[in-house]
Amino acid sequence: MKALEILNDKLVGSFICSFHIGDNWTLDFGDYYLCAQNVLSPDEEVLNGWLCAHYRSFETAVDKDSVAKSTIVAAHMRKEVTSVMLDRACNLTIYFENDSELVIPSNEDIVDWQWCLNETGKDPYLDYLVACFWEDEITVNEVG
Repeated sequence: MKALEILNDKLVGSFICSFHIGDNWTLDFGDYYLCAQNVLSPDEEVLNGWLCAHYRSFETAVDKDSVAKSTIVAAHMRKEVTSVMLDRACNLTIYFENDSELVIPSNEDIVDWQWCLNETGKDPYLDYLVACFWEDEITVNEVG
């Protein structure tokens, strides 16, 4: 699968240098950006519970899910990517050193793209090497 080859080539051996969150997520891997509608981690539930019990500002946060997710992404910064995997639904799992992972899902509702890898940090309608617009569909930019 060409998409997986590109993802491996561009991400494995690199690390998240910075990230941005707004209407979507942008993870900066140096020369490449992974733009995504959502970021998932198996640690979210535990961290959300802790934040709810111990961090008063969490109670009034407008986007509570982003608080734990931001913490988790920050904890993955500068950890080397050891491998990536695409499942049948085109969910992207990124594995980091020390056996941690982030999942970039392909099934977010009410959006017209899911995730993409590019050189600009823009949405896939403006730039992509590999993009998932819909669940089960991956597109490779043959021009780029």
